[in-house]
Amino acid sequence: MKSLFKRLNQETYVLDLVQPIDSQVLPHELNDSVRLVDPTTVEVDIARNSSINAVFETLSKHDIHAISIQTKSNRLETLFMELLRREAIEMQANQSE
Repeated sequence: MKSLFKRLNQETYVLDLVQPIDSQVLPHELNDSVRLVDPTTVEVDIARNSSINAVFETLSKHDIHAISIQTKSNRLETLFMELLRREAIEMQANQSE
């Protein structure tokens, strides 16, 4: 099962923040990988080969602190959807040949 999860390119995490923030406070270093859901919640996309620690370090440098973290979606569901997407791409490629 663990080898299947390694096929996922990224995972989205939902962080509940200690204090409310404004969207202008979000660190530019994280580029498009972080989104403000509401003043006390952010979503962060973490690439498979990236460290989640780096995200927390960057947030901490900007005085943004999380009190909880959870995955946005079920990992099995995400894996299933990714496998279906890849299969659909392969089928389209085979049909165009």
